[in-house]
Amino acid sequence: MVLRSFFRNKVTKIYLTIITILLIAISFLFASVSYLNKLCDEEYQKGSIVYVESKEDIYDELMNNEDIVNPYEIIKFDYTDEEIINKYNIFEYEVDEKILVYADKDNRYNLKDDEVVINYFDNNLSNQDKERYEYFKNQNINFIFNGNNITFKIKKIEFKNHGSIVISNNLFNKLKKENMKYSYIVSFVSESVFKNHKDIGVKEIDLASVDDLAYSDKIKKNMNYIKYASYVCIGIFIIVIIVVNKNIISDLKNNMSVEVKLGYTNTQVRLNILKRLFLLHLLSLILAVLISAIVILIIKNIFTLNMSFNFIYKDILLICLIIMSDILLSLILKVKK
Repeated sequence: MVLRSFFRNKVTKIYLTIITILLIAISFLFASVSYLNKLCDEEYQKGSIVYVESKEDIYDELMNNEDIVNPYEIIKFDYTDEEIINKYNIFEYEVDEKILVYADKDNRYNLKDDEVVINYFDNNLSNQDKERYEYFKNQNINFIFNGNNITFKIKKIEFKNHGSIVISNNLFNKLKKENMKYSYIVSFVSESVFKNHKDIGVKEIDLASVDDLAYSDKIKKNMNYIKYASYVCIGIFIIVIIVVNKNIISDLKNNMSVEVKLGYTNTQVRLNILKRLFLLHLLSLILAVLISAIVILIIKNIFTLNMSFNFIYKDILLICLIIMSDILLSLILKVKK
């Protein structure tokens, strides 16, 4: 009866609407920050790889590391025969000016031991330049491994964001046994995670172009704007909660007096106040989460944006803090007879 009359009140419905709208706004800001942060991480993974060297085989360890994505075991070649391909378009300066060599593990290229795929650094090459490199197919190219010359026939040339070559899995396994150390190329899930791993002696290889860096900076700038907006919105939300709670208690002073006269104890009166506030905030949360989730689901399907629903736990955390303040307010509330 107490709750029914409370929610029938027009003012209560206004409070419910205001709180719900603010929570929806906060939810979208949280979701937007999460989405832009995910974009930043994806751009970092595309624009940066990390070279790792070890005296022991740590491939399984890298595979099971949650901070790492796309680990590849590699070996390294020297390249001095530049009659066909310019060294500076396939070697990595940060890794002792070596050629990074990958194995054709999935047999994607169906390579023989004397065949190679060249991954050419695509530094804003024109289509005409790319067509010109097609003439290098089926020509021989020489590399040096541990002082020995190895000759391959070029089966295919691809254009990537970093230079490397791919050889048959069979030959790769033979050659890696001659190495004294194990070498790997990995990507970290984010730039902040990589910074926490700098002490393990890794070298970061920057693959990002000028356009990539400009795009990443734009994402970070927009994300900062949205973060500031979310802080402002949360501040407004807290102020509104304080004002609403104060008004509700002020409006219910007569009800408290009536409840005391009807025989309710002070504890029961405080509990009734807490029930009103608790249900008001809980209902606001439920409505805000449902509406936000439906709208985000529609956005995901229409615009194919990879937005997540992790804003829900942040909303719940925010409401839990508000409910804790409701409990405290109810405990210190003075019930007048």
